[in-house]
Amino acid sequence: MGDNMKKLNKVKVDNLIRITRKVYEDSDNDFIPELIKTKRDLEDNKVSWRLFDLISDMARYSHSKNATYKQIYNALKAFGYEVK
Repeated sequence: MGDNMKKLNKVKVDNLIRITRKVYEDSDNDFIPELIKTKRDLEDNKVSWRLFDLISDMARYSHSKNATYKQIYNALKAFGYEVK
């Protein structure tokens, strides 16, 4: 399983999770530019809009369930991505 996994930069994924949660937790639109910048940073890592949205959705909806970052990483494995 691990050999075919696409690698994602942990720092960038963590940043996306953090910012997404901040936007939805506080309804704080001040973080939207940072969210867009993070998306562009992930594009440098060959991350598509679809994956960006998947990670954002997991961050948003799992936050109310107190999911950990590690649980999000594990969910990404089901889609063929490994956070390192």
